[in-house]
Amino acid sequence: GNVKTECDGILFDSAKEAQAYQALKIIADRGVLIAKLERQVPFVLQDKAKGRRAIKMVVDFLVTWTDVGRPDPETVQTVYEVKVRPTRTQVYRVKMKMFQARYPEIQFSEWM
Repeated sequence: GNVKTECDGILFDSAKEAQAYQALKIIADRGVLIAKLERQVPFVLQDKAKGRRAIKMVVDFLVTWTDVGRPDPETVQTVYEVKVRPTRTQVYRVKMKMFQARYPEIQFSEWM
């Protein structure tokens, strides 16, 4: 039931994903908290093995946050998955757990 929505010349899978992009872009345009905003970023969850393809997950947004108020700014990365409804398929739940196990340094968050 998602309606594809265009924003800034980019076609999003849903109006909610476009809204999340606009909210993150406002923060990024201020140049204060977000060092980098990427969308549709692929991550390998399990490497290719003999006779099997790699398992991948494409996340909606990858945000690199920075604490610019410090002399030596630290960066923290957060993945945002936009959910229109609070339903999570079994495949999604498994991939989310695989992501968190493989990339513990990246925060995983759902945008509801």
